[in-house]
Amino acid sequence: MFQNLRKGSSVYVLDTRETPKFYVATVKEVGMPYYPQPTPGQLTPFQQQYINIVLDNNESWGVRANMDVESKGGLTVSMTREGLMPAITAGQKESSDIINSFDRHKANLSAYDQILKDLDPSYAKTREQDEEIKRLNSELTEIKNLMKAVPSLNDIKSLLKPETTKTK
Repeated sequence: MFQNLRKGSSVYVLDTRETPKFYVATVKEVGMPYYPQPTPGQLTPFQQQYINIVLDNNESWGVRANMDVESKGGLTVSMTREGLMPAITAGQKESSDIINSFDRHKANLSAYDQILKDLDPSYAKTREQDEEIKRLNSELTEIKNLMKAVPSLNDIKSLLKPETTKTK
């Protein structure tokens, strides 16, 4: 439990704010236990005791004293390596679910676009204009590429000139 932490103790941290990473952090400071101020208008039948810990990267945590694992804002701190396992598997599942739902969401975008076209004639007209602009830009790019491939007049002249050979 976090209430047993002392200065110099090691804790295990999983950081999932960007690319997931795991590291071991050292506790630089342990505060005195406290009870957080209740939020006005909320019933708090049972208050949990908290302690503040500061890790070696100067990250301050208000953790529940009677817990072994605490998470906030994409960071999970644990007293043991095993305590991070649920957070790791939850992160894996979330990423897997997102990847597996890609095709469905891509299809949804098309369906929503069609619904908007059906409901809003001005949106449909704007979309048609956008598609026409894309088509015209594509054709223009093709024409430019064809023009680059056309030989210049100098290229043609150099092909038609008879080569002069020097005879001695």
